[in-house]
Amino acid sequence: MGERKRRSKEINSEIDNIDMGGELKLGPFVEDDYEKDRMKRHAQKRRMKIITTVLEIAGGIIALALILFLVMRIRVMNFNGLTLVTPEKMKEMTGVAQNESFFKVRRDRVKANIESDPHFLVDEIKYRFPSTLDITLRERYNEACVSAGDVYVYFDREGTVLEVLDKAEGAKAPVVDGIEFTEYEVGQSLVTDEKTKFNSLKELLKEIVATKTFGQIVRIDMSDINRLTMYLESGTTVFLGQNHELHEKIAWLDSIVETITKEGYRKGEINLSSSVMPVYTPEGAGDDDNDNGDPETGGDDTGDDGQDSTDQTDGTDSDAPKDDKDTDTDAGDKEKDTADAGDNEKDTADAGDNEKDTEGN
Repeated sequence: MGERKRRSKEINSEIDNIDMGGELKLGPFVEDDYEKDRMKRHAQKRRMKIITTVLEIAGGIIALALILFLVMRIRVMNFNGLTLVTPEKMKEMTGVAQNESFFKVRRDRVKANIESDPHFLVDEIKYRFPSTLDITLRERYNEACVSAGDVYVYFDREGTVLEVLDKAEGAKAPVVDGIEFTEYEVGQSLVTDEKTKFNSLKELLKEIVATKTFGQIVRIDMSDINRLTMYLESGTTVFLGQNHELHEKIAWLDSIVETITKEGYRKGEINLSSSVMPVYTPEGAGDDDNDNGDPETGGDDTGDDGQDSTDQTDGTDSDAPKDDKDTDTDAGDKEKDTADAGDNEKDTADAGDNEKDTEGN
C-alpha cells in the first residue's frame, strides 16, 4: 500500500505541473506499468492461440484416425499365384476376418498362418487403400512320393515333405523305389544316408515335371544309379542310363511318347541312355538281338544296330525292288520250262498218231 500511495503522489505532482496546452506526461513509472500490461495481454493471447491450434490439430488427428479406422477395413483379398485351393479357402487360412480393421492385421501372423501348410510360401503381403490386401504366393506341389508302411509320403522337387496320405487313397504322384529314407517330417526335407541317389532324384524331378509326359509316370526306380528307369501308365519303360545329361535325354521324351501313341503302340521300351540317339523298341520286337540298345547288354552302346524300329522297317523296304526282280526272273524261267514241257508233250502225241497210222496201213 505504501508503494501505491507514493506513486499516486508522484502522478498528482505531474498533473499539477501540466502547462496549459501542453501534453500530459505520466512519467516513467506509469509508462512501465502500461507496457507490462500490454505485453502480458499479448502473451496471454499467444498462449490461447497456441492452445487452440494444438486442440484443433489433435481434434483433426483424432477425427482422421476415426475415419481411417472405419474406412480402412479388409473387404477384398487378392491371391497371386494361387492354384491349389480356392480363394475362399485361402481367406480362411490367412486368419483375417471380413471387414477386419487394417490396423489389427499383422503381416507376420498372416504369413505364418498361410505357411503352416507347406504347399504355400508367401513372397509379399501388400495393402492397397482403402480395403484391399494383395498376397503373392509360391506353391509347392506333390511331385513324387515314397512308401512308408501304410502311407505315402509326398514331397516336391527339392525333397521337402508336403503331406502324408493313406495308401488307400492311391498314389497321386510317381512312386520312388530304390532309396531308403530314414526320417520324414511335414515341412522338412527327407532324411537319407543315400545322398548321391537323393541328389540324382531331385535333378531328375526338376527335368521331368516340366514335360507333358510327367502325368503319365507312375514309378521311378533309383535302385541302380547307373541305370535310372521310369515306368509309364501305358506300360512303357523308359531307360535313362546314368544320371548325366538328364536335360538332353528328357528333351526327347515328349516327342517320342507322342509319336508312339499316334502309331498305336503301347508298352515297349524307350532307351534314352544316349542323349543323341534315342531308341524305341515295341513290345516283343528285338528279342533275338539284344544289341539294339537293350539295357541288359549295355544300353549306352547304340551303333548301327541301335536304329529306331521305324528305320529298321524302312531298311527292309529298300531291298524290296531287288527281291521283286529276282522273283520275276524265277517266274519267267518257270514259265519257259512249262512251255518246253508242253512242246514235248505235243511232240509225243504226234509220234503216237504216226504210229497209229502206220499200224492201220
